[in-house]
Amino acid sequence: MDLWHLHIRVTGRVQGVNYRGYVQHFAFQNDLSGRVWNNTDGTVELIAEGPKTKILKLLEACHIGPSLAHVTRIQTLRSESISKTQFSDFQIERPVSK
Repeated sequence: MDLWHLHIRVTGRVQGVNYRGYVQHFAFQNDLSGRVWNNTDGTVELIAEGPKTKILKLLEACHIGPSLAHVTRIQTLRSESISKTQFSDFQIERPVSK
């Protein structure tokens, strides 16, 4: 199986619109593992791992987002072929309370 690691940053109206939940739901449906989180600059960032064909479908889904989102830019920070996944599931990372 051709496993792939993808790390991306999503810009636009992507916080407060269930974007992270949307990504997590897609990942669960497609047996992907990884993490998704909000950044303080208003972007959403994610790391996903799994079969290359499903990772590419996730990338397409990230351009769309949930109905209230408005994605203006997708920046691929890193993508590479891997031999095994680093994560056992797909989780939403929560901000640390101060």
